[in-house]
Amino acid sequence: MTAAYIGIGSNILPERFILMALERLNQSLTVTAVSSFYRTKAVGTAAGQQDFINGMIAVETELSAHQLKFQVLREIEYELGRLKEMPKFAPRKIDLDLVLFGDQLISELNIPEPDILNRPYVYVPLLDIAPKIKLPGSDIKLKKQLKRSAENDQKKCIKGKTLSYLNGTEFKVHELIM
Repeated sequence: MTAAYIGIGSNILPERFILMALERLNQSLTVTAVSSFYRTKAVGTAAGQQDFINGMIAVETELSAHQLKFQVLREIEYELGRLKEMPKFAPRKIDLDLVLFGDQLISELNIPEPDILNRPYVYVPLLDIAPKIKLPGSDIKLKKQLKRSAENDQKKCIKGKTLSYLNGTEFKVHELIM
């Protein structure tokens, strides 16, 4: 079994589509942890769009990284209405990104997420569920690589509303000010 971390985000009816994606992920994979969720402003050419809600999911899988990304994550995205051809910064009903896959470096799949150290909406929820994690190819914990920025970003969170999920499980949504 391989531990994998999946970023989940949406800025089109995020409360609805994130919960639907969590349900489908839970049916397809062994979900071992779900982070808090964070509301963030859209970045890049997406500026001006609705805010995103982002989180991180830890799973255990026997699938390869390629199978996980294309046979599970992409299929869930398409099932929930993501178009196969979308501009990089387009609004999204759901976005599922394979951020880490065990300790593997897989350049053709962009694993680990190349900009992880520059994206608080990726590393803050990751550190929620894996505070001692090390990036593949490094002996230094992610939190140390980020120096104090990870702690500062976590302090910049404003408590927000709650997402209710499945059998009464609830997830907090915090404001992440970037």
